[in-house]
Amino acid sequence: MSMKQGLIVIFLIFLEPGLLLRSKRATQEVKLLQTNNVGAIVRLHKAVFPEYKETSAREFNSVLQSPHFGYGYFVDGKLVGVIIIHMNSGSECVHNQGHIDIFEFGVLPEYRGMGIGQRLMDEAIATLKEFGCRALFVTVIETNPAVGFYEKNGFKVYESYENNGLLKSGATYKELLLKKSLRRQ
Repeated sequence: MSMKQGLIVIFLIFLEPGLLLRSKRATQEVKLLQTNNVGAIVRLHKAVFPEYKETSAREFNSVLQSPHFGYGYFVDGKLVGVIIIHMNSGSECVHNQGHIDIFEFGVLPEYRGMGIGQRLMDEAIATLKEFGCRALFVTVIETNPAVGFYEKNGFKVYESYENNGLLKSGATYKELLLKKSLRRQ
């Protein structure tokens, strides 16, 4: 191998994962999640939320059963982002007095800032509007940078409270319950 070939190999090794994505050479798709995706979802959860208590494969499997649903963003077959919606059965999306909740939403750190989260959110909201759902709720720790993403997408603080059940450390934190109206304007 020549020195030039060696440098090319080294260069390729150090490319950031998102560079290939931005170059449009990677196969990218949003797909409805199935129970056979649970292992990848658990791995993504651990990578996105390392400070949170683990969510079990059993719990993810449960929330992927109808009427709940989720979408995954796949790059060359690898799950890099997910949104999972939790809803109770009923013709009016009855949960939280006629509303539904985001159970899980995250994008691997190396794929953030590329519009993946927005694409997943748009897909989920379009589906919920088709179902006739009136509002979407999400809980988020107040200091989480995702609060800005939610606000940009029309979520508003519905209530806030102290909690200590989410973090591995057991620390108390302020949690926000955010709400987005899904009514057609």
